[in-house]
Amino acid sequence: MEDYSASVTLAQGIDAPPSSKRLKAECFLEHTKIESRELAGEDDTVIVETPGSSLFACPFYLHNKIRYLPCLTRTDLRTIRDLKQHLWTAHRQPYYCPTCSSTFPRASARDQHIKDRTCSLQEWNGPPQGLSEAQLQTLATRCKPGTTETNQWYDIWNLVDTPKADDSSPQNAPWTPYLTGKLESAVCITRDFWAQRGKFVIAEFLEQRNLRDYHVPDEERNLAALYQITLDSVIDQLVQLFKDDDLHVEPNTTMSKLLSSLRNFCSNWV
Repeated sequence: MEDYSASVTLAQGIDAPPSSKRLKAECFLEHTKIESRELAGEDDTVIVETPGSSLFACPFYLHNKIRYLPCLTRTDLRTIRDLKQHLWTAHRQPYYCPTCSSTFPRASARDQHIKDRTCSLQEWNGPPQGLSEAQLQTLATRCKPGTTETNQWYDIWNLVDTPKADDSSPQNAPWTPYLTGKLESAVCITRDFWAQRGKFVIAEFLEQRNLRDYHVPDEERNLAALYQITLDSVIDQLVQLFKDDDLHVEPNTTMSKLLSSLRNFCSNWV
C-alpha cells in the first residue's frame, strides 16, 4: 500500500479554486497545464493551474450530490466521450404522459397509454428529470475541430444546466470541470490506485489461495466482476467513512482514517 499512501496526501486541501502561488516551472511542465504569466523579477517562476483530479464531474452530480451519488461512486469519466456515454445511458429523460405525468420504459408503451385516454389531468410539475430527446441530439452533435475537452465540458454543462436537470434554477458554472472536494479527490485517488495495482491485488489473492489457474466457464468474466466488485466495495466504504466523519475533524485525520480503512480492506484479500 506504499504507492497508495504516497498518493493519498495529494487529496488534502483540494476543495477550492487554485491560488496564484509562485512555483518552479520545471516541476510541473510534464504534469500540469501552465498559464503563461511571468512574475516580475523572477524569470524561473510561473502561475500554474492545478485541477483537483483527472476525472470529469457529471453535471447532474454537481447539481445534487446526494441524489446523484452513483455518478461519483460508479462512474470513471476520464474523457468527454466517457461523460457523453454516461449522460446518454444514465440520464435520459424517461418517456412520460403529458396529461398524468406517468413514466414508461418504452416509447410504444407511452404512446399506447396516450391513445387509450384512460388517465385524468394531474397537476403539472414539469417533465421528469433527465435529458430530453432534443438535448440528446445536441449532445451527439460533433464539436468544432480544435475544441478542448474543457470547453466541451462547459458546453455540456450549459446544455444540462436547466430546471429540467434538478427541478431548480440554473446554477453558475463551476470553476473547473473536474471533480474536486475531499471525498471526490479520495475517490479519484482510489480509482487511480486500483487502475495501477488492482490486477496485482486480485492476482495475489487468487495465487495465495491456489485459485490462480482454476478452470471454470467464463473465467475472464468472473475475474473482471471480482475486480469491479472489489473497487465498488472500497469506494462504498470510502463514502461511508466520510459520512460518519465529524465535519469538524481535521483533514489529516480524515485521510488517516481513509488510509487505515483501505489497508484493512485490502488485507482481507491479500
